[in-house]
Amino acid sequence: MTDTDRLLDVAIIGGGLAGLVHLQYARQAGLEALVLEREGGVGGLWRQLPTWQDIQICPVDWTVGDIPIDGPAQPHILSNIESWVDRFDLSGAIRLNCPVRLARQTGTCWELDTPVGTLRARHLVAASGGHNKPIIPDVTRSNSRVRELHSSALTHPDELAGQDVVVVGGGASAFDLLDQCLEHRAGRIHWVYRGLRWFTPTTKPKAIAGSFRPYAKMQASGLPVEQQNALIDADLRARYAKFGIQDLQPAQSIDMRRDQLIPGRARMLANLVRIERHPGTVQALEGDQVVLAGGIRLHADTLLWGTGVGLP
Repeated sequence: MTDTDRLLDVAIIGGGLAGLVHLQYARQAGLEALVLEREGGVGGLWRQLPTWQDIQICPVDWTVGDIPIDGPAQPHILSNIESWVDRFDLSGAIRLNCPVRLARQTGTCWELDTPVGTLRARHLVAASGGHNKPIIPDVTRSNSRVRELHSSALTHPDELAGQDVVVVGGGASAFDLLDQCLEHRAGRIHWVYRGLRWFTPTTKPKAIAGSFRPYAKMQASGLPVEQQNALIDADLRARYAKFGIQDLQPAQSIDMRRDQLIPGRARMLANLVRIERHPGTVQALEGDQVVLAGGIRLHADTLLWGTGVGLP
């Protein structure tokens, strides 16, 4: 019987970690389930990211179940996701190169249009990732010779060596890009940001500093969210004061209903004196210059957008 001849219990769009976990638990429950993945392999976004990209938490907190993970970087994460397929013998229920072009509810089931025909399922799981489209601000470009790369497209950070680089953004992606500039010995480093996200100042590597366990214990204790926010906010402000970086504090207090606990970047903090900071926004790219709102002009060989991702 082909896929189009049967009525599935569950159709799962997306073969990343979320899709594979859904598939495993659906099969464990005795359901007939199928993963539909548009790419030629599982892994989702982690199959596409550069090898230097890593998780914002320590590996032990990332690990799902008892499947080991060798480290926090993209190759380790992808390998960990792929291991689900072998560990639970899922390959027979995964269809690669099978994008879902349209999904509609008929009243009795879901119908999904795919390259192999129309598939039907009683239930549908969308595990295609809520945020995977790079956000690049719409700025004026006039004979620009500045190379532009989003953080998700910086595949060879060693090419930054000796270059004048402008990093744009005030969150985790921008922190990572600044770290890459320092690690690979960029020339002049400019940092442009409209606003800043809270992060945890630390001298420890991100894979150690990014532990959620203290926060998880706070949640498990039943402490009201307002008290959680107050304790975390006080701790962060004390850390910023200890490092002498109060000028990098966000304007608003942290709120865990809105904000993310981002681990600091030890290299970035140790080399802040090398980073020229420019609160503001990019207005235009003209020739080999990045023009900021207000008229400041920065020479740049490369502009790195650390401006996050959004809905596709």
